[in-house]
Amino acid sequence: MHMVGRFCLVCWLLFITAHRLPAPITEESPTPEQSTKPRAKRVSKPKVANENAEGAVTSQKRTIAPAATPNQNRFDGTWMGTLNNLPFAGNVDFTLSVTGSGTSVTEKSANFGTNTFEVNCDGSTMKWETGSSWTLTPIGNGQTALVTCNNGGFFGVGAFSLSTVFRKSAVTQITVPTVTQTGNTVPVAKAVPNKPGFVYNPFQPNSHILLDVRGKPSGTKLIEPGSGKLFVVP
Repeated sequence: MHMVGRFCLVCWLLFITAHRLPAPITEESPTPEQSTKPRAKRVSKPKVANENAEGAVTSQKRTIAPAATPNQNRFDGTWMGTLNNLPFAGNVDFTLSVTGSGTSVTEKSANFGTNTFEVNCDGSTMKWETGSSWTLTPIGNGQTALVTCNNGGFFGVGAFSLSTVFRKSAVTQITVPTVTQTGNTVPVAKAVPNKPGFVYNPFQPNSHILLDVRGKPSGTKLIEPGSGKLFVVP
């Protein structure tokens, strides 16, 4: 019994004095908190479309074309000018009264009287024959025109080719009483039948040149362009 007790005592002493063996080394797996953080995704900015790049979608603004304006009649009216150095006549003042959108002209001068002629008008130039060949082409703003007059003469005698600028003369309404009228009364013009807005020249009753008074109220005093005298709108 004593031997067994001693043996147990020795075993117990050895047990309490023995060094503990180190714990086995185990690889520690990373915890979710210690795991490598995922790389931040690179956010790319959207590319700005190049409006000039081929194939780029661009917004197209709707362009509204201006409405076409009707062709204005640049021929009708009274044209006044001088042909210089006409053979056997010298300098001659002419008044050309154009009507019918450039299809009729009444030519008046002190040397050759008053005559009306049919005209060939192509929309830019008037052409007519009086024994001489005439053309009238409005220029600029339509208040001036280039007028030519050509004549081959008689076997070359008296031949001429002239060109000059005529100006459109408009009946002018009096706004300032600067024009004086000779005589006791101012004549009242006579209206042209079936042609509203036109009157006969009261100072030249036999003239074929009509005066344009459209838009002028009855009783308005106007200047007759040829003489510079006053007349009254009927």
